[in-house]
Formats: sequence, C-alpha cells, structure tokens
Amino acid sequence: MFREVLEESHPSLYWFTPKDSMGNYFKEGYNHIRDSMTEPEFRNILSFVANKIHCGHTAVKYSKKYSHYLDTVTLKIFPLSFKVWPDSMAVSGNLNRRDSILTRGTIVTGINGYHFRQLADTFSNYLSGDGFVLGGKYQVLSNRGMFGALYRNVLGLTDRFTVQYIDSAGLEKETVIPVYDPARDTALINFTKLFRKPAKEDSRNIVLNGSRNVQIDTMLSSAYMTVNTFARGNHLRSFFRRSFREIQKKHIRHLIIDVRSNGGGDAGIATMLTRYIANKKFKLADSL
Repeated sequence: MFREVLEESHPSLYWFTPKDSMGNYFKEGYNHIRDSMTEPEFRNILSFVANKIHCGHTAVKYSKKYSHYLDTVTLKIFPLSFKVWPDSMAVSGNLNRRDSILTRGTIVTGINGYHFRQLADTFSNYLSGDGFVLGGKYQVLSNRGMFGALYRNVLGLTDRFTVQYIDSAGLEKETVIPVYDPARDTALINFTKLFRKPAKEDSRNIVLNGSRNVQIDTMLSSAYMTVNTFARGNHLRSFFRRSFREIQKKHIRHLIIDVRSNGGGDAGIATMLTRYIANKKFKLADSL
C-alpha cells in the first residue's frame, strides 16, 4: 500500500534513485515486515525506504494515537543531546544534571562500542533530506532530543551506556552513565513551581522568536539572523523590514542567515528575503 501510494502520487520518486534500485528498497522493506510489530518498528521500515527517495518533503509520521501516547507516557530517555558535525560531535545537553564529566561542549567519540560516525551515518538513514545534502540531517540530529529518540527507536535503550570522550587534556577516556528514567529522576521535583504557564502574549512571542530572530553585534559589525520557517503566520515580512532597517541603520557589514532548520513555506516570503540580499536580478524557479 505504501509503495502503491508513492508510485502513483509522488512527483519525483526516481529523481535521485533509479527505478530498479527504488524497487529493490521497496522489496527490502517489505521483507522486513513481520507479525506483531510495534508502531516504532514498522515506522522504522517505512522511514528507511522513504529516505531513499531523497526528498525532504517526504517523511513518515507516527499515527495520531501513538503521538498522543508519547505525549502522556513516561518512557526512559537517552540522556545526552549532541551538536553533530561531519567530523565530530559534542555534548549540547545532559539530563543527568549531576554528571561532571559529560558537560556541555565535551567531545564524544563513541557510545556502547559504536563510533560516533557509525551512529550519525546509521541514524541518517531514517531522516528525510533533499538530494544527497547532509547538512540538514546533521542539524536535525543536533535538535534537542532527536539523537536520543533515534537511538531508542533504531538501537534500543540499555540501562547503562559506555561513552568514550575526549577530556580537557586531549586524552580519550571512558565513562558509564545511566539511562534517564523520568519516573525515578523527577519524582521529587515540583514542576508546578519550576514551570509556570506564561501569559498568552508571552507564549506567542516565544513561538515567534523561535521561528525567526536576529542578533546584532555592533562591536564586530555583524548580525546573525535565524529563519526556521517561511510559513505564513509568523510575521516574517515585517520581521525582515525591521531587521534590515536596523542592520542598515547601524552600518552592519557582515550578515549570517541560518536556514539549516528551515522546512520551507511560502515561496513569496522566501523571495522577499532573497531580494534584501541580492544585488542583481535572479530567477526563482522554472515552474512553481
């Protein structure tokens, strides 16, 4: 059924993977189906096959029922988050707050016998991306919780993890850390005191700031603009006008625009951003 839907409706099923090769991936996925699979196990198979299309707009979600289950159930969690690059990965977060070894910025070289490169390459097989570009996948792996979710779904969680890391002296060492168990580790925390629901207007501003923001450093004459979406409803047009007016007013010489986590949206809004930085005519697309 999955194959028939894609073959009938996907507009670029064979752009990056030839038809005969794609057919082999469909067969391989089908042969991995067995009776009494869990939904994550079945989704892994579909995600692996969808990855071979190399289309960033083709991905497999959980069912609504299972997504709701994940929002309400207390599951054990892989405790570390990472910033992942092609040649290394560093700790960006650790749920075990008392861990004085694997702190933010620590370079990790392996986990449970897997080299970090093996882990990144393996997990990338379950992520959608356009063509053969890997930058977007490294960014997805760097999103908080994503590395751990893939570790759980693909490799499975253990009660303890053996982690190889580089210490402050540049030596490779090893440490053992426990899985994070919310039922145990958060039992004594009063969340009503830690997390107070923000006012409606504050919540809206938090969402908008997460979708687009700009930071200006006048000392370095530099600005860093993050644009995580081109979707309507995020006041992007007014954001661009205000931001570039301020950049011009402060005579900023250097601008970095980060779109690594941008999933797309309105082509007209994306074009508006391009017009601010292009000094000559440009072509958006052959067809749209």
